[in-house]
Amino acid sequence: MLAGPRAADQQVVAAVAVQQPAGSPAAVDPTADQVTVVDVVSTPAVRTPGALPPGAADPAARNRLPDLAALIETTLRGHLDGDADLRPLLDALDAQLSPDPGALQAVLQEVWDQTLRLGTEASEAAMRGRSWSDAGAVEAGLAPLLTLAPVVTQVASSLLATFGAALPPVTDYPDELQAVMRGMAAFGGGLRDGLTGSGLCELQFYEDIYAKFCTSMQEHMLIASTVVQAGMVVGIGERLVEDLIGIVALILLLSSGPILVAVLCYAGWSLWQAGAEQVARETGGMLAAAAAEPFLKLHAAPVGVEFLFLLGRIMGPVFLDAILFMIGEGAVVAGARNAAQAARMADIWAKLKTFWATLPDVQPLLDKVEAQAFELLDFFKPALATLGTEAEEKFLRLLQRERSDALLAEIRDYVESLTEDPAEATKAIGTILDFLDDLTEEEFAGLLAFDQYRPYSNASPAHPGPQYAEVGWVDLLFIQGMEGSAKELLALLGPIAGRLCRQHDGIRTVLGDYLFGGGKFTGAAGVLLAARRILAERPDAWLRFEVDAGDRVLDIVAYGAEYIWTGEGFRRQYFLQLIAEVKTYPSGTLTQDQYHKLLRQMRKDLVRHATSGDPGLELLSWMIDPVGYQALNEQLRYMFWEALHLEHGNLVNQGVDYLALEVALMERLEAGQLLMPY
Repeated sequence: MLAGPRAADQQVVAAVAVQQPAGSPAAVDPTADQVTVVDVVSTPAVRTPGALPPGAADPAARNRLPDLAALIETTLRGHLDGDADLRPLLDALDAQLSPDPGALQAVLQEVWDQTLRLGTEASEAAMRGRSWSDAGAVEAGLAPLLTLAPVVTQVASSLLATFGAALPPVTDYPDELQAVMRGMAAFGGGLRDGLTGSGLCELQFYEDIYAKFCTSMQEHMLIASTVVQAGMVVGIGERLVEDLIGIVALILLLSSGPILVAVLCYAGWSLWQAGAEQVARETGGMLAAAAAEPFLKLHAAPVGVEFLFLLGRIMGPVFLDAILFMIGEGAVVAGARNAAQAARMADIWAKLKTFWATLPDVQPLLDKVEAQAFELLDFFKPALATLGTEAEEKFLRLLQRERSDALLAEIRDYVESLTEDPAEATKAIGTILDFLDDLTEEEFAGLLAFDQYRPYSNASPAHPGPQYAEVGWVDLLFIQGMEGSAKELLALLGPIAGRLCRQHDGIRTVLGDYLFGGGKFTGAAGVLLAARRILAERPDAWLRFEVDAGDRVLDIVAYGAEYIWTGEGFRRQYFLQLIAEVKTYPSGTLTQDQYHKLLRQMRKDLVRHATSGDPGLELLSWMIDPVGYQALNEQLRYMFWEALHLEHGNLVNQGVDYLALEVALMERLEAGQLLMPY
């Protein structure tokens, strides 16, 4: 076993050999005691006959960059559209470039720059009309970047395979690549020191990782920085998909997901710039100390592009976690579980801020994140200390649920408006945490939907207050005299929450009727139950409620959806699946007024469908509560026939095949598809 971490200035690799062809004068004896980084980077590369001399530039190759840029853009756009064939681009690079490090690095940088630009454009198109807080929005919005990032590694591997053996020595590379070499070497030393201090494995294990790092970095200096950044994009994307705690809030603060990714990648890129060696070494040590376990995966990674890409995949999420820590959620969890971990993440945050200090547009946003984080954390800490361990555990469980950041802010705003008495505030927080902790996943989905489609209260003797006052989900816990309980409402809303047509307010009317509609409560509950029945039979349907059809308001309209490509990206296009009228008659009887009202509605429905492209009545359904259906099924069937006969002359005059319509009505009634229980 080795004696311990080596001094920073030694930069030593234990028994590392540069992977050169057998018999090459550049080969290093693998049995040698030690090979320093300086030795490795000074070793001349093997060049093919006729190759450019060391350090020479190829003006012809560099002059071709504009043409290659156009081909790169075409290839990347095709990749976004599903064409994964990179061979035309790779063949063009092989044919038009030469072993000129500057030109090769410029081409790879062009691929990376266009990856970020086109990925951002496609993300904006995918998010048009959507919010990053919508279900599945983070995955959809960042999918283009995650699709394009691996292309960089494929291009890098191809360039190395074609030109690697003919490249000049690393010491003859341009100054910017020399800076990358020094920065990455310093980062690798810090990474080794941080891993060594973790105590998870024997020291030789960490020395092996460091050896792979140095070999990968030196042999692939031309592409190392870009490949690591591509890996960061993929790693950040994987982290976003796996865990959305607080991330949506961070994206909203930065205005978009691609900006978040770009800001994090900028931090990685900054490590390899001239004069940043000390910062790179400190950052490598801090990253390894804060999250040693993920970096252990590097031990099994093959030397080269795969190693560098995996390094980026590990670095990206750790950088992201450092920012999330400052939102407050990470701080609470880390502080409750591991004070040392919390301190390390705070150190990383402070270091990252130094990288971003040169970006004037980013710094105010990060200051805002930091300020809001501590504000939110400080608000809840006194109440949790008073309520005790059980409340703290409920609070931590809440942090693990979707959109917890927005819910916590809502709780804070409500409690602050409710009382200035700390004891009353603590009691209210305890009540709210108890309620949230008791929700099932389905009920919690209903709560998030309610928060998105908040109804409005009505001014009435039963519910005094300003008309159209918005009702938040926290209000549900404290409304007096509500017909049904908050949990009952959320249980009804949860199963349909993910299938509501966006930007349609009809569901607000249903929720308002449920809460404040008095006699409309039963009907509103019936509509939510009927919607659940529709989704059970049509799980791909999208639902709208209280749709104005001109002559009457339709209770539920169900649509199918397909995605079509337009010049501005993919757009969701709806097509009609079903129009449902929902009726609730728990008494099992109809009054005379109810009878005539239903008959008028039936006549309107039959005429509308028969004259508007649905002569088979396949898109029409009346859904009745189970008690009412059992008692009134036969009477309602007869009423439909009566309604049809009363509209005979009207239908014939409008050119409807009346006999075919009679057959369609009979078939739909007999099949139990026109009249059914919900």
